[in-house]
Amino acid sequence: MSASELTAYPNRGIAYRPLHQLRTVIQRGLQDLCADRTTLTWMLGRSDVPEQGPSASTWSDEAARAVMELLLNREHPLRVQFGYPKEHTSLPVIALLPSGGGDDEAARGMRDWDAISIPVAGKEDPVTGAKSVRQANVLRYPWTTTVQISTWVPAPELALLVHDLVIDVIRLNEGLLAPAGVREAPSIREREVMQPKWERAQVSLVPSFDLTLRWERVALLNRYPMPTEAALSGTTVTNP
Repeated sequence: MSASELTAYPNRGIAYRPLHQLRTVIQRGLQDLCADRTTLTWMLGRSDVPEQGPSASTWSDEAARAVMELLLNREHPLRVQFGYPKEHTSLPVIALLPSGGGDDEAARGMRDWDAISIPVAGKEDPVTGAKSVRQANVLRYPWTTTVQISTWVPAPELALLVHDLVIDVIRLNEGLLAPAGVREAPSIREREVMQPKWERAQVSLVPSFDLTLRWERVALLNRYPMPTEAALSGTTVTNP
C-alpha cells in the first residue's frame, strides 16, 4: 500500500484517538435515544407483567422518562469521562478507564510499511507557491486496547438500565469507530458489579464491562530509509 498524503491516515498518532472516538459514540448514541422517545421506550420494554405494580407498558414508559430525566438534567447531566469520578458531586458519570492492551498477536501479519510524501511546513516555492514535500515512511501495525466502562448513577435500578443502554448504543454505532482505525467489532465482557468503598459515594453498585478495541496504530518515520530485514533484526539504521 502507498499513499501520497499523510491525511490518508486519520488514525495516526497516539492511542488516545480510538478512546476519544469511543467516548463520542457513547455520548451521541445516548443523545440520539433521548431524541427518540419511542425507540427508547421499546429498548426498555418488558415482555413480562409484574404480579404487583404497573403494567409492562406503564413500566417501560416510566423507565424511559427516568432515563431521559437523567440524561437531560441541566444541573447534573450524565457525563462520559476518562477515569472514575472523584467525589459524589460529579455524579452521574459513565467512566472510561483504559485497563490493558498491546500487540494484536492474532493480526501480527498485518504489519506493513508505506512510503508517502508529506508537505514541509513553512517551505513553499517562491515562484509557484507550491509546498515543498519530503519522503517519509509510515508504519502500520495492529494493536489492542481494553477499556473498562462503568456506570456511576445513585439509583441502582437506573444504573443497570443505563449500563445496558451503553452496551446497546456501542453495538448499534460500532461502525463509527472505523475512522479511528478500529478494524472489527469490539468484544465486550461483563465484569463483576463494583461496590464503591470511598465515603459519601452515594452509589450502592456500579455495573461495568470490559470492551476490547482491535485497531491499527500508525507511526511516522521521519527522514530515515525504509528499514531492511537487517535493521529490524537489530542493525542500527543511520540518518542520511
